[in-house]
Amino acid sequence: MVDFSSKPQVVINLDPVLEAFCRTVFKTPRNQKEIVIHRARREGQAIYSKIFPVKYPPKKPFCDNPVIFILPMTKNNQHTLMYNFYKIDKMGEEQIHDDLTVLMDKWLWRFFRRGYARKYKQDEIISAILRILNLRKNVANYDAIKKFDYRQRRRNEDEMIDELLRLSDLVC
Repeated sequence: MVDFSSKPQVVINLDPVLEAFCRTVFKTPRNQKEIVIHRARREGQAIYSKIFPVKYPPKKPFCDNPVIFILPMTKNNQHTLMYNFYKIDKMGEEQIHDDLTVLMDKWLWRFFRRGYARKYKQDEIISAILRILNLRKNVANYDAIKKFDYRQRRRNEDEMIDELLRLSDLVC
């Protein structure tokens, strides 16, 4: 196991489902406590963009579910990252939460779309998603994932209805 104690890091309060999503996206091993972010992914960009340097170590905030993210180092930011402390303010945490929620919804949508294209049943797709997200602990449940699929199907039906209404208006 790699020692990340000397690497620049930031602590974010995240929902367990979003933490599981980040662990999946960044391919974090099951027994590793920290998540190493990559700026090549949208999720990493969303987190990295809300970080700002401070001169003194930030106070440990009260967190329900603290998640430690290791910041990516390049030759351009190496000096800055190694000799500063970093934190994310409350507004930045909320923005990260919103960004990750949207990205997870898109990920789920693509997962369902690919599954339905291959003629898998909804139960099989949901089971696969739960197996992916529940690597570390039981954070995602069947009903939440099924509700997402229901909402997406409802949106698709609403779009179809709107399109049909527009087309019927053009004919008249």
